[in-house]
Amino acid sequence: MINNHDGSLATTLKQRRQKLAQLVDFPVILWSGHPSPRNFRANSFPFRASSHFLYFAGLPLTNAVIGLNDGKLDLFMDKPAPGSALWHGETPSPEEIAEMIG
Repeated sequence: MINNHDGSLATTLKQRRQKLAQLVDFPVILWSGHPSPRNFRANSFPFRASSHFLYFAGLPLTNAVIGLNDGKLDLFMDKPAPGSALWHGETPSPEEIAEMIG
């Protein structure tokens, strides 16, 4: 059981990554996934991040990769397209994401 005293998302995610680092002695890479085509009726939602990615990164980032090595997280993500804010809203900066997920 994870003991999270301050209840913040960043603290919870850090503890999860530290626990994983204790259990494996090799680097781990997790990919979030990419959007699904919307031309198929069963695809109700344009995107859902991988459950493993969500568990350790905490945010449903499109086409992002996290590398976990000794409990340290490295996040790699695409820069938003120039007009994406108009269609999808503002995307947090890498610095803002780092603060959110620890």
